[in-house]
Amino acid sequence: MASNMFVTNKQKKTDLMKLKGYILPENKTSRDETEESDEENEAEQQPEFLDLTEINNVASGGHSFHSSVPLHKVDFQDFRTKKVYCVEGRFALRSPWWEVNCCVRVHRDKRVMKGYPSYKLRSDLDRQEWIPILSLFLNACEVQPEFISQFFKWLPPNRNVTFYNLEEVVEEFSEGNEAQAQNITSRLSCSVAGMQVHAACLYPGVMKYIQTLLPSQFIELLGQGKQKRTLPATQAAPTAQQHDDNREEEVDTSLLAKLELIIADDVWKLGFKELVYRELKLVRCEASLEAFKECNLLQTIPPLQHDALLVYDHLKKTCRKTGSTYMDKDALCQHLRNTARRSDEQAWSAIHFLREQDIVVLVKGKIALMDFHLYETGIAECLSSLVDHGPWNIPVNATEVLHTAAEDRQQKKMQTSENATTSSVEDRPSVVQPTNISSKSSESSEQQAEANPDISPIKLDPDHVRAVEMICTNPVTIISGKAGCGKTTVVSSLFKAAVPQISCEQQKIHEAYEDYKNDTGMSFESEDPEERPDIKSKEEILLTAPTGRAASLLKKKTCFPAYTLHQVLYSFMRRQKDEQGDDKQWRFKDVRIFVVDEGSMVCVQLFHTVLKLLVTHAQLRKVIILGDVRQLPSIQPGNILHDLYNSLKPVQWAIEMRTNHRTESQLIVDNAGLIADMGMRHKYGPLKFDAIVDLDGSHNTLSADKKFVLILLPKEEADDELQTAVKFLINTAPGLNDHSTSQFIAFKRNDVALINELCCTHYNKHTTKNHKHKLQFQPGDKVCCTKNGYITDAEDMKRLNQSDMVSNTQSSQKETEKMSHRLCNGEIFFIREDKTEVDNHRRSKRYLTLDDGDGRQLTVEYRELQRECRLQHAWARTIHTFQGSENETIVYVVGDSMAQTWKHIYTAITRGQTRVYVVARESVMESAIQRRETSRNTRLASLVKNQLVQPLMQLNTPQGIPSGCSPQKSTPLHTQAPNRPSSSDGQFTPPWPKRTDDRVKGDTAPSGLVNNNVCSSSPRSRSSDLSGVEQLNSTVTSQGNKRTLTAESQEVPCKQPRVTESTE
Repeated sequence: MASNMFVTNKQKKTDLMKLKGYILPENKTSRDETEESDEENEAEQQPEFLDLTEINNVASGGHSFHSSVPLHKVDFQDFRTKKVYCVEGRFALRSPWWEVNCCVRVHRDKRVMKGYPSYKLRSDLDRQEWIPILSLFLNACEVQPEFISQFFKWLPPNRNVTFYNLEEVVEEFSEGNEAQAQNITSRLSCSVAGMQVHAACLYPGVMKYIQTLLPSQFIELLGQGKQKRTLPATQAAPTAQQHDDNREEEVDTSLLAKLELIIADDVWKLGFKELVYRELKLVRCEASLEAFKECNLLQTIPPLQHDALLVYDHLKKTCRKTGSTYMDKDALCQHLRNTARRSDEQAWSAIHFLREQDIVVLVKGKIALMDFHLYETGIAECLSSLVDHGPWNIPVNATEVLHTAAEDRQQKKMQTSENATTSSVEDRPSVVQPTNISSKSSESSEQQAEANPDISPIKLDPDHVRAVEMICTNPVTIISGKAGCGKTTVVSSLFKAAVPQISCEQQKIHEAYEDYKNDTGMSFESEDPEERPDIKSKEEILLTAPTGRAASLLKKKTCFPAYTLHQVLYSFMRRQKDEQGDDKQWRFKDVRIFVVDEGSMVCVQLFHTVLKLLVTHAQLRKVIILGDVRQLPSIQPGNILHDLYNSLKPVQWAIEMRTNHRTESQLIVDNAGLIADMGMRHKYGPLKFDAIVDLDGSHNTLSADKKFVLILLPKEEADDELQTAVKFLINTAPGLNDHSTSQFIAFKRNDVALINELCCTHYNKHTTKNHKHKLQFQPGDKVCCTKNGYITDAEDMKRLNQSDMVSNTQSSQKETEKMSHRLCNGEIFFIREDKTEVDNHRRSKRYLTLDDGDGRQLTVEYRELQRECRLQHAWARTIHTFQGSENETIVYVVGDSMAQTWKHIYTAITRGQTRVYVVARESVMESAIQRRETSRNTRLASLVKNQLVQPLMQLNTPQGIPSGCSPQKSTPLHTQAPNRPSSSDGQFTPPWPKRTDDRVKGDTAPSGLVNNNVCSSSPRSRSSDLSGVEQLNSTVTSQGNKRTLTAESQEVPCKQPRVTESTE
């Protein structure tokens, strides 16, 4: 059969060429690893982090394999034509003993591999040709060179040797050469190359198909990652080490043997990650429908399983494309009728099969993937568990907290103003002295206003007061509002005031316990956080955001530690073991208040995982989500903020902040409101631009007082219209002279690339790519990460290498892991330094020093940075990657994409703090604002209504307005314990609905109950109340254990062999 076939694709004007041959040994001088490849066909569509079920599966012995193969340019020797072709592709195995089959696209002189190749050991060699190949192989196995020479000198002339009988020949060689043969055998069994060849000899199906079916797991499945860690440090490995290596090899062989059997008999199972885990204990591992097609395996799959793969593939793609968590069954059946010509009976049979395998769930005609079903039901259950604990009233007065915070801000303004006046009028006596600051703070706002006409009397925003009251009382609070409405200000003000008061309450509880122990001579221990006097108050409050930049802004605004949600999850996954091998206590184990900023960006999987961790492994009592329901939802499925806001608003657990408190951004906020209103009504009207620049005609230079400006593109499209607009702005527009305080945003990636090229030339006097079309970075460049990753600071590594810990390999590795820094997708840095160092082995390494502008500097090895985080220029960003950030001046380019809606424009302009430029053709902007957005089908809102809202609305006591936190004339601290009120007799009667389902039986005695009895009891009844403390504490502990077991058992739902359609 011919190895070269050309199939012309007229639409793409490229040729497909099939190659069969081998890869020539690479020439290091011409090696090109294409590190800065602009291609993004990594097939990494899945979320980066595991969910809680998957984390538990890994902890229970499951394997989580993931490794990407970088692009390489290789010299490919074709068997048929004997020609050598330069091919670019992701070749996992490039040694010359592999026979490689692949398909390449030919465009002009460039050949790029399509998809992934298949492998087998070469069979085209005679005896003389095998010897140099085997010599290269033994070198790759790190066999000592003298042993290789002795082996081939010994080899009889008539003795054929190949990979298939190499071990047998080495056994013959051992007679009289025992040490040499032992070295060769040990290296074959534990080296990477040896393990790969061993797998190829035993499992041809794995080598042929798995690189295409499971590309992210292929290398790990061959044992490369594991064997690297167990590779002996010396050439002659100790017997114990050999035993360990052989044992681990048996584990890998068993896994590969099962995989080979599945490929032969039930290859369709590889298309469902649930089945892959059950069969192979591989976590988040499945083949795509396209991969089955590329391997020509789809036609070998039985009809029922074939249809199930079609249903599963379309359901996944629909959820990924629309952000939905379920799909209507009628729409799914219609799709199968139209695209696959499947009848409704065939579709229902496939759905029934998937339900039996616990891959999908069917609820009232809604078909959901099991993952999304568990995420949404899990969120509702976690929030319900907070309700089951009973109320925890934070003992503060909302009015006075906000009034004090406003006075503090006013004092800072006064001090800044007076300092400026003092510096400008030298002969005037000093107005502001340190001793006067405290006295001034005691004045009323009216007195300050009379003394200083620039200071107006403090008027609190009623929405702020209500939001503080809701946070103090409710277990769940959702706060929505436009940028500048004061969401983070409210949270910051409350917690700054509440932290010392919470500590005071804890001290009272501790003193009560000490009195009890002194009176009775008894001692007992409890796991309740209120009983531990050594808890740091700030550790009970966890501020989070979905991106690194958003977390940085949150920390800056609140002066509290803030983390990304991924950092919280990562800390749990990497928590250390104690000497007994048990998990040490989690760093967030004391968290009681969980705050999420930019809630619209959070997907359902990530929110559920972190929420479940805090409910199960911390002391969570309150959840607060901040955001703007009008902004773009998360890229991944789910609509957390929208669903929770709308479902909890009837019980006054959600509030909209309506007033803008940034005077410099009032025009931006007004126009954002107009865009949202027009978008929801699908009607377009004029916006409030204070300047319009028509590039079609003459235009004047913009003045600095213009805050919302339209740069009108010509009515007739031109190839250079965007280039003309950008050059006009960066050369003349106020606010764009400093690229650290300004940002371009665009909808289309092509527009982003063009703007980056123009800005790179303008701001840093070079092009974004060199003559080889590779990205080039120089000091002064504005760059960003386009991929989440962990990198090592070179300065930290230098300090580690100079310490004594380097002698301990295991300790050094742990210390290196501790020093790893997480860089998040979307984080922006400025390159401060670019240097290249040469080590003792004459190997050069390039280092970039990155500065985020907020005091964080990292010196990172360039190859590692590109591999882990994929650096790109960042003068311009897409709206999805810049969401969650903000800057003083924003330029948004409204593209002509049919996928753009009013939410993209709204989100983009609300990133601006003082000034916004909109670059658009008016007709395009009108179409985008009027275009209907694709609705997200989610079930979270209905689940929350059923489990939380309806029971709460049946109560007589209104929720959302705490009587203990209402505005008062004075600010006496409430003396009750901070987690719940108590009745006069020391017994607690919760105002929440009683629950009878099995899920919350372990939660009926929430933590903190004992403390409340201690603190609320009068001296007269304290002795009788405390007589049952030990019994109550024992009850709480036992029930807490029961709750933990229940929570763990619910990580994987209780599944039945047959699933009937359920109802909500």
